[in-house]
Amino acid sequence: MIFELRTYITKPGKRDDFIEFLLHKVIPPQQECGMKIIGPMLDVNNPDKFIWMRIYSSMEEYTLQMNTFYTSELWKNEIEPAGSPMIQSIEAVLHAGHPGFINQLPADIS
Repeated sequence: MIFELRTYITKPGKRDDFIEFLLHKVIPPQQECGMKIIGPMLDVNNPDKFIWMRIYSSMEEYTLQMNTFYTSELWKNEIEPAGSPMIQSIEAVLHAGHPGFINQLPADIS
């Protein structure tokens, strides 16, 4: 299982606006591509920072779903132009589940 931990720092005062955008405009089409999403989770010490995670069953699935989403007209023409002005920085790190890790997602993760 592959976990992509995404850390965002928004421009000052834009975290709530960006999270609303993420929840309503970004996550639904990503879920349509098959991505499993956890979050967003707010940084309690930094009002402009949050994390969220995407989960994939394999690197092949990761590559396919990322290519499907990020080459789409929706991403290029609507999501990226609307979201980028609210973001100061993004860090995305891929992690692989350890062989001893229980590879089962809770049923309510969508």
